[in-house]
Order: sequence, then C-alpha cells, then structure tokens
Amino acid sequence: MEKQQQYEYVNTPAGAPTGLVERHHPNTNSSNNNNNYHDIYTRTPEPFLQKYLGNPKYLLPLIGAIFLLAGHFNGFLSKRADVDLTNAIEVFKPHSPPALTIDERTDRILSSVPLIDTHIDLPILARALYQNHINAPNFTVPFKTGGLYGQIDIPRLKTSKLGGVFWSVFTPCPAESKDLSESFKNEVYYESIHDTIQQIDLMKRIVRNFPNDFGFAKTVDEFEDVFYKSGGSKIASVLGIEGLHQIGNSPAAIRLFYEVGVRYITLTHNCNNLYADGAIVPAPHWNGLNPKLGPGLIREFNRLGMIIDLSHVSAATMRDVLSISVSPIIFSHSSSFSLTPHPRNVPDDVLQLVKKNGGVVQVNFVPDFVTQSGDGKASLEDVADHVVYIAEKVGWEHVGFGSDYDGSAVMPDGLEDVSKYPQLIKELLRRGVKDEDVKKAAGGNVLRVWREVERIAEKLQKEGEKELEDEVEKMKFEL
Repeated sequence: MEKQQQYEYVNTPAGAPTGLVERHHPNTNSSNNNNNYHDIYTRTPEPFLQKYLGNPKYLLPLIGAIFLLAGHFNGFLSKRADVDLTNAIEVFKPHSPPALTIDERTDRILSSVPLIDTHIDLPILARALYQNHINAPNFTVPFKTGGLYGQIDIPRLKTSKLGGVFWSVFTPCPAESKDLSESFKNEVYYESIHDTIQQIDLMKRIVRNFPNDFGFAKTVDEFEDVFYKSGGSKIASVLGIEGLHQIGNSPAAIRLFYEVGVRYITLTHNCNNLYADGAIVPAPHWNGLNPKLGPGLIREFNRLGMIIDLSHVSAATMRDVLSISVSPIIFSHSSSFSLTPHPRNVPDDVLQLVKKNGGVVQVNFVPDFVTQSGDGKASLEDVADHVVYIAEKVGWEHVGFGSDYDGSAVMPDGLEDVSKYPQLIKELLRRGVKDEDVKKAAGGNVLRVWREVERIAEKLQKEGEKELEDEVEKMKFEL
C-alpha cells in the first residue's frame, strides 16, 4: 500500500486544494468552522493509468520503452541465469548447526540409549568382604556416599552414566576329583547352589534398599522403563549366573532362577561340567558340548528365554553351541583372540558365527584379556582397540561392553573404575566411530539380542514345545 501523505491545516479555507480529501479528526465537528478545531486532510495520488495510458500522447512511447527494456533484460537474464540460480540456492540452502563437541555427543548418546555393562561382580564382593551383611553401616555408608572397596559404589555409578547392569552371580568351581566321573555328581554342587541363592537374594536386596538408584527388570520392556521413566537416574538391574556348576545338574534350577530374574547363564566357568567344556581347564572332557545332554539343554535355554553366555567356554564349545542355538547368544565378558591370544577370548572364525547367529561380544576390560604386555598393565586405548577390531570384523551390531569390574583387582589405565566409562565412549568418537554405531555398542545390541531371545521363546512355547525335565533315579517309595 502506498504511504499516504498527511497535511494539517488551521482555519481551513473554504475550497480544499485539488487532490485533498477531508478527513475529520475524531474530536472535531465537521459542521463547526471554529478556529480551535483542526481538520486533517490526506493527499491521494491521481491514478497512474488514468493519467498516462488514457492519453495517446504518452501511450505509444511507453509501449516502445517497455519492448526495449524487455529485450535488454532478457539478454541480461540469459547471461546471469546460472550465476543467479547458484546464488539463490546458496541463499536459501539450510545451513547445518555448529558441530557438537565430543563431550556433547557423548552426553547426547548416553541420554538416548542406556549404557549397559553385562558383567559386574558386586554380589560376590559384597558377600565375600561384608559377609552378606549389606545393612551394616560399613557397607551401606560407603556404598551410598562413596569409597566402597573395589570399583563400584553409587557415586561412581552415577558418574559412569551406566543405564543398566547385568550383575554377575558367581561362585567358584568345586574342586575336581582325580576321577572325573566323581566330579559331576549332584552332591558336588550343593554348596554352589547354596551360595548362588544367597547372592541372588543379596543383589535383589541391594536393588530394593536403594530404590532411587536401581530398578529391577525381568524383561526388555521393564529394563527400558527403568531407564527412560527415571530420566536415566536409575540403573536397570538384571542378574546373570556365571557357570552351569551353579545349577547342580538340574534343568529345573534354570527355570527357578529364571523366575527370580536371572536372564543369562554362562555355560561354564573355569572348569568342565556335566554339559560343556570350559576354556581354562587342564584338559577338555567332552571336546565341546556333552553330545548327549548338551543339545537338549541349549534347546531349553531357547524355549525358556534364558540368554546363553559363551564367555569362559572352550572354543569347541563355542562352535557347538552356535551350530545349535536358534536364539542369539552373548559373550558377557570376552575380547578378541586375534589381538590377545588368551583362551578366554573369541577367535575370528567364531566371530563370524556370532554374526550369523545375531549375537554380541561384550568386550572385557581386564588387562590379561586386552593386551600382551606381560606386565599386567593395559590402557583404555587397548580396550577400544578390541571394540573396534570386533566391529570391523563383523559389524557394530555385534559388539558391546562387559567390564568385569569388581572381578579383577587391576583394571586398565583410564578405566580404573566404573566412573571412567564415558572416557571409553569419547575414545570411540575420537576414532571416528559414528554416533549411531556407538549407540549400538553402548547398549542397543544387548537389548536387541534380549528382545529376540524373548520373541523366540514365546514362539517355541506357543508351538507347544515342552520343558526339559530332570533325570531322577528310580527310588523306592511306600505309603
């Protein structure tokens, strides 16, 4: 709209000037010619078309000028078209926001996906050093305020930004008899079962006693609820059992442990058992799985929804299980054999089987498993080397973290305790790992595996697959 020019007159003459239209001030009376009132007039321009196009004297020269200008303008456009188009695109092209720093990217990642450690040994430490008395001040005070012996307490867990932990329920292997047939008898494992029950109870009491810091989870949905609904302030807590010697040769025990929240069982510790060979043993007994009892037990894991953990097992056991299991497996705390040739680590050919299976290798931080230095020392960079190596071999969908905190007196420089976890995330980002891939390793892969284990278990149960029953000797019984 063309801006109007305003003029103000005092003692307006009787004949208003040409082109001026009277507009009365709101406080004036149009019929009153009193000199105390001001009449305001607005000049309205004479219409352009009426003045020029309606007069032949102007019309023909104007048309000629238009054609002349159009010709010049067309030539100008043809020469400038490419440049102008490029400039226009540059002007209107959306500009990316400033790049985030490594620290900002780390914070964003760990607020969007739970950082998960699949192997922390707090239960055995609390049982061994505090004699199961977790309500005593010598445990509760340092655990709550900081300074608890070991590598874990609540302040350090808060700094770690961990969103979830699989707490390891560990008991040592029973002593092996010289007669191996005696080593696998049920009574050999009674103490192991007893201690396992105590540690399950201990860890569940810790979670219950600190409800603002922990939340127990039996399913992936419950796990995610604990993390997301608390805004990451609570650690989703799950249980894992570290060896089949802890079930006392009883598939029934697996089901009972499942009911109280155990979601993975390691098939062996540093010993052979009735079902499989371990990695660190004087000699193999089955050369992998027990061919008679092993396959049925693996099938029961799949049917039940118990995650199979292949850390601690022999390479032959790894291959046997991966040829049988229809559910993805995990290595809860193992690293790369190619980088560090330790029997507890995962060979390259097995990594390929893990990829095919859809499983995940959770890298162990313990120096012996991530370096060949020979002096018992390792660094954060050594751990990152194993993570990146496995990812480059089989993809970022198949690697994660299983520290073994509180399971080893010495940890790598830069990862001395759980509070240093964000430094590992930053190291991966510094190496050029994409944020989405870091999210997978941080926790996305474990949740994907667990959800698939749940899905397959539901499918097998709907199809009518029955549970594996214990073998019980015939006994005399009279009423």
